[in-house]
Amino acid sequence: MLVTAKGHPPGIVFAPVALAIWLLGHALLWLIRRMAIRGRSRATKIQAAHDKWPPTLIVLAVSCGVVFIFGSFALVLKILFDRDWPPGVSMLLAVWVTSSVCFFGILLRRNWSRIIAGAGLLAVAVILLYEMIASSVRGYANSTTELLTGSAIFVALLLIGQHVVRSRRIKDFFARR
Repeated sequence: MLVTAKGHPPGIVFAPVALAIWLLGHALLWLIRRMAIRGRSRATKIQAAHDKWPPTLIVLAVSCGVVFIFGSFALVLKILFDRDWPPGVSMLLAVWVTSSVCFFGILLRRNWSRIIAGAGLLAVAVILLYEMIASSVRGYANSTTELLTGSAIFVALLLIGQHVVRSRRIKDFFARR
């Protein structure tokens, strides 16, 4: 690598990294498009191709897709540039893998993705409740606003997770005959 007088590499050094990210991004977008087409072809004859997705599934697909794409980039950068894996990476990797599986399952219209996504939301709600209770028991100075915000997020996660698991419209969307 060429080095300038101040010791910083010129900007052209980052061209291969930018090219790799660009190629990975386009490959991921192509893969996502192929999965969505395959999922649409799996839809039942009762379900027309123009049948609208339930809004909850749109939000789940977008959020799982964002976690998948950013997690993919972070994983590639971590492998390329970091030799030491911090202790928290295994948990982040588990969340990334689960979100990726849910994302592709939703695109392919697999019923198990509905169950995994709903169970994941319920699990995050339980973890949040545990952390709220633990912080109160340990005597941390929590303001009322923090507790109300945490409680509202807990209730929202609980209701959305329950809706994903039990909704008739979402079940019908994933139904195969």
